[in-house]
Amino acid sequence: MANRLGTPKSAGHWRFGVRCNRMRPCLSCLWVLFGLLMWVPTASAGILSSESDHRTYGALVLGNGLRVVLVSDSTTDKAAASLDLDVGSGSDPNDREGLAHLLEHMLFLGTDRYPTAGEYQEFIRSRGGNHNAYTSVDHTNYYFDIEASHLAGALDRFARFFVAPTLDSQLIASERSVVHAEYSSKQEADGRRIWVARRQALDPAHPQAGFAVGNEETLADRLGDRVADDLQAFYLQHYHAGRMVLAVLGKESLKVLEAMVRARFDEVPVGTSHALPDPVALYGADTMPLWQIVEPKKELRQLSFIFPVPSIRKLYATKPLSYVANLLGHEGPGSLFTALKAKGWAENLSAGSGMVRDAEGTFEISIGLTPTGLDHIESIGEMVFDAIRQVRVHGIEAWRYAEQKQLAKMQFRFQEAVEPITLTRALAARWHEYPLEDLLYAGYRYDELVKAQVIDYLSRMTPENLHLLLVAPGQETDQVDRWYGVRYRLTQLPKAWVAAWRAPSHVTALSLPVMNPFVPNDFSLRESLDTTLHPVRIVIEPGFDLWFDHDLEFGLPHSSLYFSIRSSQARGNAHQSVLTELYIALVNDTLSELTYPAFLAGVDFKLYAHRRGFSLRIEGFNDRQPQLLEAILDRLAEPVIEPARFERLREDLLIRLRNRQRGDPSHRAMGVLHRLLLERSWPPSELVT
Repeated sequence: MANRLGTPKSAGHWRFGVRCNRMRPCLSCLWVLFGLLMWVPTASAGILSSESDHRTYGALVLGNGLRVVLVSDSTTDKAAASLDLDVGSGSDPNDREGLAHLLEHMLFLGTDRYPTAGEYQEFIRSRGGNHNAYTSVDHTNYYFDIEASHLAGALDRFARFFVAPTLDSQLIASERSVVHAEYSSKQEADGRRIWVARRQALDPAHPQAGFAVGNEETLADRLGDRVADDLQAFYLQHYHAGRMVLAVLGKESLKVLEAMVRARFDEVPVGTSHALPDPVALYGADTMPLWQIVEPKKELRQLSFIFPVPSIRKLYATKPLSYVANLLGHEGPGSLFTALKAKGWAENLSAGSGMVRDAEGTFEISIGLTPTGLDHIESIGEMVFDAIRQVRVHGIEAWRYAEQKQLAKMQFRFQEAVEPITLTRALAARWHEYPLEDLLYAGYRYDELVKAQVIDYLSRMTPENLHLLLVAPGQETDQVDRWYGVRYRLTQLPKAWVAAWRAPSHVTALSLPVMNPFVPNDFSLRESLDTTLHPVRIVIEPGFDLWFDHDLEFGLPHSSLYFSIRSSQARGNAHQSVLTELYIALVNDTLSELTYPAFLAGVDFKLYAHRRGFSLRIEGFNDRQPQLLEAILDRLAEPVIEPARFERLREDLLIRLRNRQRGDPSHRAMGVLHRLLLERSWPPSELVT
């Protein structure tokens, strides 16, 4: 393994801040030049890490089989830890849905050495920390961060969760109520409701098909069956060292961190390994193709093409499905999304992996529909399957894979620091899925294009292997979900659609992406112009200020441009507020084809309205920022207004405003508070009219 090359202390990150009432003067102020930086990969204890990552990594396996990742960061002011088990709600007993979730809650309520409920939480909170946990279908993850000097005390308390929790039966009723409150709080949330309806299409025996959250009914005591006994049995069966990965980050050396861990986690029980059940297919035999309609609470229109496919986990080093997703989800000229938008049928599109399990998963193309798009589902399907055909026939090319590989390598090489709590959560979960060396690198690794793998996945994207899901108001439904009251209909996909999509008409508007013009070439860093540690105002003109800050800390070829354009006409009244929102929506819409390749190349922008006008942010690799900035300023100064598209954007704004009135109570309450405290704020009812 090669050693890391140091970067000059004077090299760094550029930030510009602009406040102006005119746009054109900004262009002449923002050209940046940089010197050369070479890339050398880094390995620490066998874990591949980015050159820009100053942390040191270690790994060990305790005598009880518990795997441990250690991270030493002498500069951190926060320590963190996470413990991940490869068990979750998918292992709930059939008659105890939500048991894994309830157990997750119970571990916070006392252990043998710290029996007082809430003591752990108070220790973390009073020392500047945060704590939480989550339960998914095949993982349960516990995590915290804390002031770095208090890591040992936090680990003392944390470790006992997995050695001797009290599981106090006197506290089960109150915690069951907390779980029920979580369940109740999502009754109106469309994201949860859509997923609940989706699982009705799955094989009932599949772990994903269960009621994962639980409530007072599924977790109640029954005659001869106390939930306390079920919790104890679940804990003893699944909570043992062989199913756990611990990640700890602190300012101490790896040697000291190892001693901390050994002293506290050697007691975690070894446990007994159980044979995993045979995998169940996501969808029942002979059930495909499926056509499902779901009634949302809000005004949503979404059409999803869901294909069951083999799992991608073991193919992370070649990423055939990511390659396909990049082409089908592209938003540049000639893309599926651009063609659908031009017809007035789509507002957004995404493509990529959905469910991911060890044996299988799903690939999903989701399209945000316009009201007009609802009337053209068959034609939209033809366009989707023609796009898939184009990728299969013309899109499997070495240069395309090489470009994706180059972008991933670049992103990994110049990675910005990750928060300790985020890093430890990721490391603990990933060691269940990836080899130790790739815990950090797995998401960026592209070894080579294996055409057979790409072809295999594409061969499964057929109308015969499709779960087509429509979420839209006002559709005919005939079934109601037991737990959330979601109305839906589930039938076979119309045979006429299957026949039409099996051999789709060629769509002339579709073409594959060209080479990305925003891929940066210059990663050099500019020497410091001065020793100022604070932003400096370098241009002062009537109505225009330019501030500059040279960041010396990270040594990355990144810059951040921030513009604040202020006008009293932006939010003088409700009508002006709506016009400002429409103006920004129009500019963003016309920029989507241009800015999507820039986003893929690590240069992102955000253009948004606020109470005093609007702001523009551009962040990422500096090399291509000037050409992106110039294009954005051109559109701001002279927006392209197509009447049909303007009307669609106006209708979309109306939908968003109406949906604000249908949000959950907490969001509506925050909206009221916002209007009471801030000037130039209006309720959605006034903005709609």
